[in-house]
Amino acid sequence: MGHQFLKIIFFLIVSKGFTQNLNYDGAVTLDVKITLGNQNRFCQLGISAFGISNYHKIALEGGISVYTGYLFKKHSLHSKGFIGGYDVFYLLGYGQNNNLLGSSLSQYNNVILYDHQHRNAFYGIGFGFEKQFLPAYLDEFEQRIGRFMMRFASNHHSLGFSFKNDFKIGGLFYGDATDFGATGSLYINYSNAKSSEEIHQVGFALELFTPQPDYGRIANHQMNSDDGRKNVWHTIGLHKNTFYANSYLSYKLQQNSMVYQLNTGVESHKLGAYIQNKLHDGFGLNPRYPWNVAQNNGVYLQGEVQTFINSL
Repeated sequence: MGHQFLKIIFFLIVSKGFTQNLNYDGAVTLDVKITLGNQNRFCQLGISAFGISNYHKIALEGGISVYTGYLFKKHSLHSKGFIGGYDVFYLLGYGQNNNLLGSSLSQYNNVILYDHQHRNAFYGIGFGFEKQFLPAYLDEFEQRIGRFMMRFASNHHSLGFSFKNDFKIGGLFYGDATDFGATGSLYINYSNAKSSEEIHQVGFALELFTPQPDYGRIANHQMNSDDGRKNVWHTIGLHKNTFYANSYLSYKLQQNSMVYQLNTGVESHKLGAYIQNKLHDGFGLNPRYPWNVAQNNGVYLQGEVQTFINSL
């Protein structure tokens, strides 16, 4: 169902002469990005396409990013090799949506597209999915991740919300239903476009990452068990001790053909255990995971520099 809906969106965007009441627009970007941080280090080349379509007050928007690059570190694990991936999203909403600020919802392309000649409003909800192809040392974490999104915009202001998880609900929330790796994330961002050449964005993010649970063993791990009163999975796989939970603030500045972004916050096993325990204990879905709740909090820090060209 999700794939069919996406086809409808881009059919409307590229269709000519559909109706005199149908307005559409789109743009393509080509970008190069370098990411340096204590959990991730890589360089990346990508191409993205973003589009919008309006029929009276019904608005559609969507985007596709495809990229490749070279990896030095990912998920706090050192691993060299080539990477690739894609990111797809689409939203349906109310308003007159003309300036491509929906590009601010892209997860892998930091470039935000804005046309200052258009004044508009948009209130939308939608879905997406993404997948990354990693070197052999990390390929157990290649699962597809689903996304649920909302965006609210007025003229040059845009507020975006994205929730990511690997669970699957039909063809809309289109994860791989694996319950490990990048198992849950939340992103909130506010974008303010001063002009087509100057855009500012601030945001908050929460990211949880766990290894694979070992369903072949009794869930009697003692870590994070509350003195044996809670069931806790054992874990399995090459990286069975890799856990992290990041909580951080981000700031992005886009000027002319450059984008600069800084993320800074806390990496905390206590936070990861608290959030995941609330979900697993409260709904009774699964036993807990063996987060090392005695580990001290650490610093999360990441910077990105990106240059791009676009078709606007």
